[in-house]
Amino acid sequence: EGKAYLDLAQHYPSSDYYKKAFEAFTRSAEVQSVGDLSTSETMLNQAEVARGLDDLERYESCLREGTLKGLAAGSQKRYNEAYSIFQQTPKKWLSEKRIHDVAVEVFHSEQKGYKQ
Repeated sequence: EGKAYLDLAQHYPSSDYYKKAFEAFTRSAEVQSVGDLSTSETMLNQAEVARGLDDLERYESCLREGTLKGLAAGSQKRYNEAYSIFQQTPKKWLSEKRIHDVAVEVFHSEQKGYKQ
């Protein structure tokens, strides 16, 4: 359900589909007893939704936690998905310290555009 809303939101960004997607992913995470890989996937989906909602704090948090859970489970696939999401970080956020910290601490790279 969450992925369907996320797909719709990407085609109709002015609608409330991003909000519905985040709510669906949150419900899913609360209901299911899931492992690290499923939790990682859900959190990475939430990061994409947070980006669409223009919610920097939630984006950074979900991206960081989702990536770290995927890495803890030994999943290169989740890491690649996370990095792909990270590469789509809005330009207006590139100067934010929390984005720079994710670049360095999680992806071990310097994020271009960051200014202290």
